[in-house]
Amino acid sequence: MDNMTLNNTWDNITKNFTNTSEEKLNQNEVPSDIYREVFFCISAFITLTGNSLVLFTIYKSHTLHKCSYYFIANLAVGDLTSCLVVLIFNLPTAFLHRWIFGDFLCSFSGFLLQMLAFQTM
Repeated sequence: MDNMTLNNTWDNITKNFTNTSEEKLNQNEVPSDIYREVFFCISAFITLTGNSLVLFTIYKSHTLHKCSYYFIANLAVGDLTSCLVVLIFNLPTAFLHRWIFGDFLCSFSGFLLQMLAFQTM
């Protein structure tokens, strides 16, 4: 292959990765976005409900006020926090196909999600 063919191939590959959100909407990718957002909201609802029920059960039942159940409550708080961070920052980002919250919140949300992931280990 000559150098010209490689450059054209590389241009075609990178062109597919640099489409703007308007171009993606024109390519009829809206249904896949809607399915992804609906799945995202359903999984977030299940996460919020399940972890809230765990915390409520541990809080109300005095027989569960032991060290091992406090560890489970700590995991539930970490899961709730990470779910809320994902809801607040990543839902609009996934729908708009771009980050709208600025550089600081980009770094902070990444740091917070990594910290919460290590907290559950």
